Amino acid sequence: MKIFKKKTRTSQKGPRFSRYKGSVVFISCILLVLTAVTTVHSISLGAELQDKNAQITELEKEKKAEKQRTEEIEEYKEYVGTDEYVEDTARDKLGMVKENEILFKAEE
Repeated sequence: MKIFKKKTRTSQKGPRFSRYKGSVVFISCILLVLTAVTTVHSISLGAELQDKNAQITELEKEKKAEKQRTEEIEEYKEYVGTDEYVEDTARDKLGMVKENEILFKAEE
């Protein structure tokens, strides 16, 4: 019978690790590069997000201004359909006056 010598854990790890040391270093370098690329990309995406948020805020302000302008146009549209508008236009552009109305003009 042969007596087998038990190998200790440290003696088993030593040759095995040295055998795959190049692969471990290569994989570690790849992981490091991927981490760096991901970090740089996330920073650029953060900056882009801030730009887009500023653009959204600006567009919301413009939308609010346009909505207000639309309301003013609707009010003017309703005013144009009234008799008051017709009278004001006749007075301003045509120089017309109502019956029994006296018009005073300033001397130039």
